[in-house]
Amino acid sequence: MTEHEHEREHEREHKELAEKPSSLVGREAPPFEAEALMPDGAKGTVSLDDYRGRPLLLIFYQLDFSCVCPTEIVAFSDALDDFEAAGVQMLAVSVDSVYTHAAWAATRRSLGGVEGVRFPLVSDLTKRIADEYGVLDCERGVAHRSLALIDADGIVQTCLVYGRPFGLSVEETLRLAKALAYSAETGETCPTDWREGDEGIPEEIDGAEDYYRERYSDEEEAELEEEILEIEISEIDETGDGGDFEKMKERDEKKDEKREKKERKEEEKEEKKREKEKDK
Repeated sequence: MTEHEHEREHEREHKELAEKPSSLVGREAPPFEAEALMPDGAKGTVSLDDYRGRPLLLIFYQLDFSCVCPTEIVAFSDALDDFEAAGVQMLAVSVDSVYTHAAWAATRRSLGGVEGVRFPLVSDLTKRIADEYGVLDCERGVAHRSLALIDADGIVQTCLVYGRPFGLSVEETLRLAKALAYSAETGETCPTDWREGDEGIPEEIDGAEDYYRERYSDEEEAELEEEILEIEISEIDETGDGGDFEKMKERDEKKDEKREKKERKEEEKEEKKREKEKDK
């Protein structure tokens, strides 16, 4: 390959990378329309447009009548009320036909079926939906275990892809659904390990600084007090006067104060959570 040809090939590859997004997050969800098995057992058609105006959770799973997938679909179906309380609708997608979906939904759970599934099972026979959402396992011809959480405006806010050994987590997905609802309502972002009832972080830097101060200042103060106590203890040991009653008493009192302060802080947090629940 000549130098000129090499440059042209590099430009082509660069253009392809620029045109193909590395992630759907923050982008409009790819539209689709496909056959589906409905919760009442009827065969119908669903499209992304049907779910506009409310958040939607797309659950991609590998195959009907497989090992892990029944546990995922059953778990999400049983948790549907919790997701709906957070304003989130559900669809599950696999490369199976709608007839295979029907047979699977008619099979008892104790036999590996998903009897009583409460949301539509979409048939992605052409694999187009999985491909456009970036979750198609091309070597095996099935979708990776994955999730796409789409907001009410049709924007993908979360896309999670799991390896074959791992089943999807209902608990973590529900946490994300609640965080999405909280952010949409308040305009705040959610810090690491955010749970319902926790405070969010304002996007403005001033508000964020207030959050950091409130969350971490007590921890830093406690660390400093601990360091001071360690120094005082080492001083007692160095003098060889292990029986210095007054210093030991003072050290114990500081420990008690620290514990009481921590308990008060926890009580204040719980009180804030209860007030928020009452407001809802």
